[in-house]
Amino acid sequence: MKSPSRGGEKRLILECLSRDRGCRCAPPPGYFRTGLWPENHKKSCGTAAKLCKQPFIAGTRNQPFIGIASPKGFTKVAGRWSEATPPVRAAQSRNPEGVIVFVTRILMAVLRAVTLYYPSPMASTLTKILLHITYSTKHRDAMIPEAVEPELYAYIGGICRRMGCPLLAIGGTSNHVHLMVSLSKTVSLAELMMNIKRDSSKLVKEKDPAASGFTWQKGYFTFSIGESGADGLRKYIANQKEHHATVSFQDEIRLLLQKYGMEFDERYMWD
Repeated sequence: MKSPSRGGEKRLILECLSRDRGCRCAPPPGYFRTGLWPENHKKSCGTAAKLCKQPFIAGTRNQPFIGIASPKGFTKVAGRWSEATPPVRAAQSRNPEGVIVFVTRILMAVLRAVTLYYPSPMASTLTKILLHITYSTKHRDAMIPEAVEPELYAYIGGICRRMGCPLLAIGGTSNHVHLMVSLSKTVSLAELMMNIKRDSSKLVKEKDPAASGFTWQKGYFTFSIGESGADGLRKYIANQKEHHATVSFQDEIRLLLQKYGMEFDERYMWD
């Protein structure tokens, strides 16, 4: 393909075959693309291109030049191409707006992480939200070895402390645990539980080779308590093994739900 020159040399140009079918990258009728457009166009919309039979007289047609680079010896003036010295080459777009958006998203994610793990003090905001949380292993299988319990409980306590939600009591059996937690004002319950269950399940798998398939149930049960009930809950959690010598985890949950007046459907409670 010949390049336009100062002498007005004719240049064959390309037009999109789908120009009349609403191709997004096709120019309006009467407008043509030059340069390396056919190759890039084929990548962008998958439509083939053809040689246009009409010639292009450089610097004489009243058509904007649309392409990757300007014709040698020409520059764009008021939407049209004119002779210029020295030649001006149009720079390829590097999409600076997209880069700015990408960097902004990364900075926002970092800011959220810093706020989560190192929450700044909130003026005049004081909270004390005590929660009783319990959940079981998948299908309530006895998969928590007694030898692993101390390290597992300490590890869960570390997760709670890292997220600003002090663990006040913990206990359980080989198939479930009970937690007494003071929920932070900057962390949601769902976020706390996601971190506890995800990280603690990894620990059990690492410490017990026989528990390679260990996982917690998908859901959990949470009840709010007042300060007056905190001591009673601590004793209840500490005596879990004796309590479950005669009571199953399912029966325990049914009694707690009835005590707190919560409606439930057992078809969706157990997994």
